Order: sequence, then C-alpha cells, then structure tokens
Amino acid sequence: MAKRSIDNSIDNSWAAGFFDGEGCVNRTCSSKKCIALRIGQSHLSVLRRFKKIFRVGKIYGPYVAKPIGNYKCKPKYMYQVAKFDKVKMIITKIWPYLDKVKREQILDLIS
Repeated sequence: MAKRSIDNSIDNSWAAGFFDGEGCVNRTCSSKKCIALRIGQSHLSVLRRFKKIFRVGKIYGPYVAKPIGNYKCKPKYMYQVAKFDKVKMIITKIWPYLDKVKREQILDLIS
C-alpha cells in the first residue's frame, strides 16, 4: 500500500470519528439534494484539520455565548459544507469508518 493511501485512510478514519461524535447532516430544503454537513466545535484547530483533509467547506465564527452565572462560555466555530456534491464526497470517504447510528441518520435523510 502506498504511503499516501495509508495517510488518506488514517485521515478519513480520524475524520469519521470526529464527525461521528460532533457532526451532523441536515436537509436545507425539501429536495434530497439540499443537504449540509456541519460540525460545531470550540477548538478551531480541529475544524481546520477536518477542512484540510477534504479541501472543501467553510469555517464560521467565533460565536460567543453570554456567560451563565460565573461560567464563561468558550467561543464556538462552525464548519459547514452545503453543496451536495461536496457533502457526498466527504460522506463517501468516511462511510467505511462511521458508526451504524450515524450511517442510519444519513440514510434516513437522503431516502
């Protein structure tokens, strides 16, 4: 197996685990092709890593919530891909590594 292929496999499996825990896919209109992939996160560097792997999408933020009592909220960032072909490309690459629950959520959305 070539080194780049191994690197892609490692990157895709890492991305799948991160997306599995932190991400979601939503419908943005009534068409099956209107979907967006989103990941919310307070650590910008992690979102940048995800974006670097797939070379698509945009990171929005920071969004700062009002403090709750003495608790100061961390700024939040949002990674988003809203073009069907780009979402499909990401899902295709991470599909083999996704948990059954996340796969079912995606299938429910596109069926």
